Amino acid sequence: TPLTVSPATLTAGVAGSAYGPVTLSASGGLAPYTWSASSLPSGMSLAAGTGVLSGTPAPGTQGSYTITVSDSAAPTPRTQSLSLTIYAALALSPASLPAATLGAPYTQAITATGGAAPVIASVSGLPAGLSFNAGTGQIAGTPTGTAPVTVPVTITVTDSVAPTLTQTLNLTVNAAPVVAVPTLGEWALAVLGLLAAALGMRAQRRPQRA
Repeated sequence: TPLTVSPATLTAGVAGSAYGPVTLSASGGLAPYTWSASSLPSGMSLAAGTGVLSGTPAPGTQGSYTITVSDSAAPTPRTQSLSLTIYAALALSPASLPAATLGAPYTQAITATGGAAPVIASVSGLPAGLSFNAGTGQIAGTPTGTAPVTVPVTITVTDSVAPTLTQTLNLTVNAAPVVAVPTLGEWALAVLGLLAAALGMRAQRRPQRA
């Protein structure tokens, strides 16, 4: 009978997160069966006799790996293979949010990497006047309300395989710069000074009578 394996497909893993243990089994062909892999992520192991796959794939080991089972048929054993996919852990940037200014346009991109697409980000706790567009990954708007103020902004990233990533970053809204406006007295003194200077120059230029 044909050699078959169970499960037919392997659940994907995530670098840095524990995997399994998953017990692989074979049927058909000629027992006993032997499990092997040409390579596995660092931190994972496969029991040749029992087919138990387990461990924690080390960071940076994302990729595709092939696991093979062989029966005892001679002279040519039958084989079946399974593919194991390891994804990178979810990561978020930037590590901090630049400050905003009250009444001034603000834009900041939120970038999520790792995991299995689609990777979805959500943002909560933004100051009044700012909002997050999940489609573009942008925090944008014009802050309103009072300033200065610092608020905790929570960013959550999810996908179909990796553990949810939640990160809280502080966002400071600074008060708008104060522009000094001359008072009426200052304006009046400036105008009088200009008039006095003009009259003085005119008097100097007036020809003297004989």
